[in-house]
Amino acid sequence: MKFKAFTLIELLIVVAIIAILAAIAVPNFLEAQTRSKVSRVRSDLRTVTLGLESYQADNSKYPSVSWLPGYSLPCSNSRVGSKDYGMTTPIAYISSMPIDPFGNEKMSNDAYMAFNTTPNYWYWTQDYVDQQTWGGTGAWNRSGPGSVTPCKWAMMSKGPDKVWSHTGAPQGTEEVDKPQKWAYDPTNGTISWGNITRVGP
Repeated sequence: MKFKAFTLIELLIVVAIIAILAAIAVPNFLEAQTRSKVSRVRSDLRTVTLGLESYQADNSKYPSVSWLPGYSLPCSNSRVGSKDYGMTTPIAYISSMPIDPFGNEKMSNDAYMAFNTTPNYWYWTQDYVDQQTWGGTGAWNRSGPGSVTPCKWAMMSKGPDKVWSHTGAPQGTEEVDKPQKWAYDPTNGTISWGNITRVGP
């Protein structure tokens, strides 16, 4: 009785076809994951924007942070008497603070790596910068986010490159200081530099 089996050539052809399909599928899968995270970031920033504007309507000011490390979104107002206005308590302008899907990594080419900056969404306001010795009145509109797009606050995600601001890049730290000018653009490549930003009002 004879048994039929694959020849070595047939097996090699099958393995080669599988390898080709994997080489095509894996990069597309990874790129789809990145695109999905970018969509999530944009959705998060829209959601937080609604909370910020609701807060401003009730309090005639935007929630702010006044301590380092940080620049993260203010969730509670536990620091009574400070500039740390909260968005989740005692009034829930937003149920919980979103987590940046591109956060939690410190990249060696990040000019901000030495600072204990927020691993989540970066948020700062004109009110905050006006009070800093390194900023001062007018700095927000002179060299900060307001100098590119008139605004009172700015939010951003590290984006797919997972870097706040690239070391040695021509724009220096302007990737953070002027997020609208150096914003992430997927037409430059799905994983390209630049932060995903939103400013307001």
